Amino acid sequence: MRLLALVDCKGGGDLQARIDQAQHDENCLRFAFTLVGLIGGFALAGIGYCAVLHPDFLDNSVPTLVKIFCAVALGSVICMMVFLACWLWYRNVSNKIYEECRQYVMDAIETRLKSHPSPVFVQTLDFSLPVPAKKERRPAAR
Repeated sequence: MRLLALVDCKGGGDLQARIDQAQHDENCLRFAFTLVGLIGGFALAGIGYCAVLHPDFLDNSVPTLVKIFCAVALGSVICMMVFLACWLWYRNVSNKIYEECRQYVMDAIETRLKSHPSPVFVQTLDFSLPVPAKKERRPAAR
């Protein structure tokens, strides 16, 4: 995002708006997924409550309260699967927009680097002192 702000061209504003919209869509979907998960969790807790504390739960007839909790839990599971599929689709769209943004910034950097002259490298002289070779000592003749 910061690099996109440094590049001043016409396409940057459109790209920024598309990134903001993709992030907004993902956040909305994440909120909806969390909300449906909480509703499904409460429905499962209600089914557990009915199983433990409802006096007619083990009879042949299923109480209306259990039917309602089962319907809500099933609806929550179906919605969570749909929201998960939508989130994967939105994530794919976001990744494509981010890749397009990366390519846009890299192209802008390359054009800026090509517009500046290339640096000239100067070869330095070697001013190091020569190290004398060690002389081998010969054993003294006896």
